[in-house]
Amino acid sequence: EYPEGTRWSVENEYTWHIFSGAADVTALYFLKENLILILLGCITSTPYPQMLHQKLRTRSPHAAAAAVIILLVISVACMVAGSYKPFMYQQF
Repeated sequence: EYPEGTRWSVENEYTWHIFSGAADVTALYFLKENLILILLGCITSTPYPQMLHQKLRTRSPHAAAAAVIILLVISVACMVAGSYKPFMYQQF
């Protein structure tokens, strides 16, 4: 499974699983849960959102401000939904 003649540490094990194409259940779960965020990150790292915002701002400044506020509300809602742990205090 691993190349012969090498010493493996935790970091090497992690790197091996990343680049070997092996995906366990935990990796698939996190990929499924965060796929939308990964795609949004890829899209927003391009210059297209800024160009869209510039066009929207020249046509209607109020619509551009509303779009930014809507994105803020959606971002906060995603953070709150990800941090909800109903049984956190039951462990103590």
